[in-house]
Amino acid sequence: MAQTAVAPSNASYRNPAETEAILALVNSVRRREGLSELKLDAALTEAATRYAAELAARGELSHIGPDGSAPPDRANAAGYSGRYVAETLSAGYEEASPLVDAWMDSPSHRAALLLERASDLGVGRAVDPARSEIYWTVLVAAPADAGDPY
Repeated sequence: MAQTAVAPSNASYRNPAETEAILALVNSVRRREGLSELKLDAALTEAATRYAAELAARGELSHIGPDGSAPPDRANAAGYSGRYVAETLSAGYEEASPLVDAWMDSPSHRAALLLERASDLGVGRAVDPARSEIYWTVLVAAPADAGDPY
């Protein structure tokens, strides 16, 4: 008998193709701006995935978690030891290209994604099961020895 995969209630999952598409689009803009490319970091991806699931469960966007945590707190809890962590959030986008375009059109999100000394990126995605709305979290970080990230 064939088994059928059942998504968890918050539909949080990692899709390597989506993650790679976001990474490629962000790195394309970074190259055009003369910045170094980011690499995918497992701890940041874990933190981003957990937080996207939390946002989807709550049905809201906020950089401060219900426990008072901020992006660096969540990254550190997942094992990332970077000095600076920036976060971009969004809801509603189904595909990477319009999502990254929207972030690049927002000055604060653009600044986070184009952080000069950043080297690491993590992507998280989850679905609000009540509304079938997709929530995205991207963490961009500079390592502990990077100095001033700006």
